[in-house]
Amino acid sequence: MNRRWLTVTAAFGLGFLGVSAAFHWAAAAREARFLKTAEHRRELVRWEAGYALTMLATFLGIGLLVATAGGRPLRALRRQLSLLDPQSPWQRVYSDERDPEVEALIEEINRLLERVQEVLAEVDRSSARLAHELKLPLTLARLRMERVVDRVDPAIAEQIEAELDRLGHHLERALLLARAEKGGLVLRWERLRVDDLMEELLEGFRLLAEAEGRTLELRTEHAEAEADPTYLKQILYNLVSNALHHGRGPIFIRLRCARGRIVIRVGNQIKRSGGKGSGLGVGKRIVAALVHSHGNMRIAYRLFRQWHCARLSIFPKTSRQG
Repeated sequence: MNRRWLTVTAAFGLGFLGVSAAFHWAAAAREARFLKTAEHRRELVRWEAGYALTMLATFLGIGLLVATAGGRPLRALRRQLSLLDPQSPWQRVYSDERDPEVEALIEEINRLLERVQEVLAEVDRSSARLAHELKLPLTLARLRMERVVDRVDPAIAEQIEAELDRLGHHLERALLLARAEKGGLVLRWERLRVDDLMEELLEGFRLLAEAEGRTLELRTEHAEAEADPTYLKQILYNLVSNALHHGRGPIFIRLRCARGRIVIRVGNQIKRSGGKGSGLGVGKRIVAALVHSHGNMRIAYRLFRQWHCARLSIFPKTSRQG
């Protein structure tokens, strides 16, 4: 409801209450002169006071209802904003109310989201071009390093090789993200034992967790699903890697299969110095893009006090997928 109508309603209610109370108190004073006993006059005062309090409570209740109705569009808008996924800037907000002020606010928010989407799209295009341009120099650097490796100090050669591998890993991730978000991935569907894939993946992560004095607890059961084995392994790798690098304490992994749906939860405590973050990390974006490419998966993240949980759901593949 428009703020102007709220002001008019409140002013009318208070004015009506004041005028009504003045007339009733004047009438009560006039009538009290004809009462013979003080008890009768006190009774009249009590009745008039009760009437005034009833009127006041009534108008306060009406005012509260009007204020609640007026704030409903803003509360609905706030809920929509809290549910917006930072990884999906193409989402928009809406309202069923025909309030000009609320509609103007929604238009401004959607216009801002559209600008954010355009900026992120341009950043993605620039990142993809940069990744493609870096691929050739990186390959040449590897080849030249292999030719002169005998003439370089072994320790220095090992450090250079490690840095080249790390750079190549980041480059491959950038290229994978660019292909996935553009819909350029070709999936190789297979029937997989997801629990076996998880066990195989966690062998290396257990060593990394032990080196940091942390534990990795896995509870799993027999679970089969149709997915691309390479990209499903990439999804699980990113989820566990995120818990390892951005969390503290034990890492809990649960895999359950119920009614044909597989649910994988990866939970960890967030670092004390950390926060929610922007939600636009490359790891999460790769997961979101690969999940979207499959079509039979859903990914969700929850934050409860100091605990972060990633929830991956895998549904049965339909005939329209792949």
